[in-house]
Amino acid sequence: MKRHTTLSKRLTEYHPMDGMRLITVPTNLEDAIIIHGSIPGGEMWSPKENPCISMMTMEMLDEGTASLSKKELREKLESIGASIEFNIDTHRVSFSIRCLKKNCAEVIDLLARELREPSFPSKDLEIVKTRLASQIDEEMENTKFRAETRFLQLLYPKNHPNYHYDGAALKKFISKTKRQDLIDFHKRIYYQRDIIITAAGDIDADALNNLFKTAFTFCTENKLPQQEQNERALATTARTEIISIKDKASADIFIGAPIGMTKTHRDYYPLTLGFSILGGTFFARLMNNVREKKGLTYRTRAGVAGADHGLDGYWYAFAMFAPNLLKKGEEAVRFEIEDIIKHGVTAEEVRTHKETVDGSYKVALASAQGISAVLLDNAEQGRPHAFLDTYVDMINSITLDQVNTALQKYVRLDTLVTVIAGSIDKDKNPL
Repeated sequence: MKRHTTLSKRLTEYHPMDGMRLITVPTNLEDAIIIHGSIPGGEMWSPKENPCISMMTMEMLDEGTASLSKKELREKLESIGASIEFNIDTHRVSFSIRCLKKNCAEVIDLLARELREPSFPSKDLEIVKTRLASQIDEEMENTKFRAETRFLQLLYPKNHPNYHYDGAALKKFISKTKRQDLIDFHKRIYYQRDIIITAAGDIDADALNNLFKTAFTFCTENKLPQQEQNERALATTARTEIISIKDKASADIFIGAPIGMTKTHRDYYPLTLGFSILGGTFFARLMNNVREKKGLTYRTRAGVAGADHGLDGYWYAFAMFAPNLLKKGEEAVRFEIEDIIKHGVTAEEVRTHKETVDGSYKVALASAQGISAVLLDNAEQGRPHAFLDTYVDMINSITLDQVNTALQKYVRLDTLVTVIAGSIDKDKNPL
C-alpha cells in the first residue's frame, strides 16, 4: 500500500524505561511543545463494587500533592502560561500538556508529582463529590443522557465496559467513595510501567527522553493486575422503551444494536464508512433528508462506537425531535436506516465520504496539537507507526461492495433496540 503521508518517517520513538514509550515529532511550532500521554486507570479498572473509583481518582489528581497544595500547583502553572489537563475513558487516564519549551522540565516535574503523590485531601474530595453529584442531577434531566444510558443498558450486561450506569446509581457510588478507596486504587494502578507519551512542536527529543526518564522513576511495577474481560454484548431483539420526562422541549431517540466486533476486524472500516454516509457528516443522509429536506430534527447522527481495545462495539442512530414531531421523525429515521440496508449506498456517496476522511485527517495533522493526539491514539490502539501514513489510503481502498456487504451483515432490522426519552407518553404522544 502506498504512503499517504510521511509522518512515520518524521517521528522518533524512545523507551526512557521499560514499559514507557515516548514518540516525538518536530514541527514548525516555535518555542512551544504539546504533549499527550496516557496510563492505565480507566473506568474498567475500577473495583466492581464501585465503578466510580477510577473516575474519582482522576478527578483528584490536580487537587494537590504531598508537596504542593492545589493553589500552589495552579499558581506555578499560571505563572509560566502552561497547562496540565487530565481525562479518563473506558481504558486509560490521559493527560495533556501545553507549555513553552524553556519550561518543559518544570511542567513535566509537576505532572509527575500529580501522578506520583496526589494527596487526596478529604475536604477537596467532598467538594468534588458535591460537584459531580450536581452534574449528574443535571444529566438526569437531559433527555439525550437518559436515552443513551438506557440504550447501552439494553445492549450490554452490567460488567461490560460499554454498560452505562444510570444517574441514581452513579450518585450512590460517588457518595460512598472514601479517601482510602482512592489511595488504594492509586497504589494498585498508577505505578505501573504501561505509559505512552507523545510530543510535537519545538522538540529536543533527546532532552525530552531524559526528562521523562528522570520524572517517572516512581513507576516501578511491571505487571498490571489481571483484568479479564469475558462479558459480551447481549443478544438483542427488536424492542422499544419510552422514558417519560415532563416539561422537556425535545424527545431524544437512540436506535441501534451490537456489532460483535472490534476495531481490528476487517469489516470495521467498511462499516464505519457506511455509517458515515448514513449520519456521520452534515451532508449525510440523516442530516440531508430528515433535517434539511423534512425539517424534523434539531440534531441527528449515526456511527459505530465502543469498539476500542478489543471490545465488541455497537452501531447507533441518534436524533432529537420536538415531542409533537417525534412520530414523523422516528418514521423518517427508520426509513433511512431501512433504505441504506435494502438498497445500499452509492459509489458517489462512498467517494464523497472518503474525501471527508482525507480532509479531516489532513486537518488533524496540520498542527502540533493534532499530531500529538493522533500519535497517542495510534499507539494506544497498538497499531504500527506505518498506519499513520497508510490510513487514508486504506480508507480509499474500500470498495462500494465492501461497504454495502458490511451494512447488510451487521445491521439486522429484527435486532434494533430503540429508546426514546422526553416529554412523551407510552404511545409517543406529547405530554
